[in-house]
Amino acid sequence: MSDTTEIALATALGEKMRTKPLSKITVTELTEAVGINRQTFYYHFKDVESLTWWFFRTSLENVFKNSSSQPGENWAESLLKVFDYASINKDIILNAVSSDNHDMFDYYLKASIENLLLQVVKKREQALNIKLSSESETDLLDFVTYPFAYETRLWIKKGMTYDPSSKILKMAEFFEADIDTNIKVALYLEKAKQTNGEKQHD
Repeated sequence: MSDTTEIALATALGEKMRTKPLSKITVTELTEAVGINRQTFYYHFKDVESLTWWFFRTSLENVFKNSSSQPGENWAESLLKVFDYASINKDIILNAVSSDNHDMFDYYLKASIENLLLQVVKKREQALNIKLSSESETDLLDFVTYPFAYETRLWIKKGMTYDPSSKILKMAEFFEADIDTNIKVALYLEKAKQTNGEKQHD
């Protein structure tokens, strides 16, 4: 469970980022907003950057925590909730990405997408009676996550000026249409790698 001071600092940070770039926000501003001293801030966070990482991680975790979907079920709807969160907090995100640490939100958004897709992959593995190695699953996730991550970066780069929902849903349709084939290909490549490895040892 998060500490109340951490939550208060994250809330203050979010309010500050609605009106100014992350790079302009200071520890002093945040401690004054929360009513604590600097020593208390540094007990919880190394600097404003580490607080920002925590802010985005917990924010996206809460988006999924509030979802009623079971793992692998209605994952596209869960994905849209992330983009809804981003749209609602557009000013915060744009002020974060305009700083030197512009990859923070992108990093956690990509991780969130990967987690959603992993749940779908595991569900389809079970249906196909296939068990990929962790390495193969990681390689597969890198491959299938790329289109979503690219679209996300493009959306943010363009200032989040349009609704990406229809494009995200279309990409989700393509993902679901190809996922069984992609799992089988990943299994084939995994077995081929194992065979080649055995030959090298002979």
